[in-house]
Amino acid sequence: MPEYFFENKYFTLFKKTFEILPNLSKKELYDLLGKYCIREKFNSGFIFLRGSIANNKYINLSDMPQKFVELIVFLDDVDDIAPRKDVLKGMKDILDDYEEIYLDFQLSAKIQGIIDFLNNSATEQYKYHNFKSNEIENGVQIMTIHKSKGLEFEAIIIPNIDSKEFPTNNVNGKNIGMC
Repeated sequence: MPEYFFENKYFTLFKKTFEILPNLSKKELYDLLGKYCIREKFNSGFIFLRGSIANNKYINLSDMPQKFVELIVFLDDVDDIAPRKDVLKGMKDILDDYEEIYLDFQLSAKIQGIIDFLNNSATEQYKYHNFKSNEIENGVQIMTIHKSKGLEFEAIIIPNIDSKEFPTNNVNGKNIGMC
C-alpha cells in the first residue's frame, strides 16, 4: 500500500516542492505546480511560502502544505480529488511524526531534515502505514484486530471465532459475550 503512496505523482509534487523551498523560486515552483492550481491563486500561495520561510512564521511544518493547497485551490473542482486528499493527509501524518521525533527549531533545518527523510527512509519507515483518508460515513471497513486498535467503532464483528479462541471475555470490567 505505501509503495503506491510514495510513487504517486502528487507525493512527488509535494516532495519536489519541499526541495524547492530552501531556494524558493517563483518560476520553478510554478513550473512544478502550475497545471495543478488556479493561476490567479498561485501568487498568494507563493507569497505565503516565501513569508513563512523568511519569517520562520510556520514553525509547525505540517500546517504549511494544508495552508498552501488552500491558497492555490489545489483541491477544488478536480476529478481526482481522492488521491490528492490522500497524499495531503499522508504528508501531514509524515510531517507530524517527523516533528514529534526531531525537535529542530529552525524552519530551514526542519525543511532540510524532512527532505532527507523523504528521500532516504520514509518508504521504509512507513511500509505498513495506511495513507488513505478515512472519509467513510456509512460503510464497512475490513481490517485486522490490531489495525483497528485505537479506532472507535460503534460495532465490531469478528467472524469465525470460538469462545475459547479470543484472549479474554472480560475487558476493562465489561463482559464481552461471544455470539
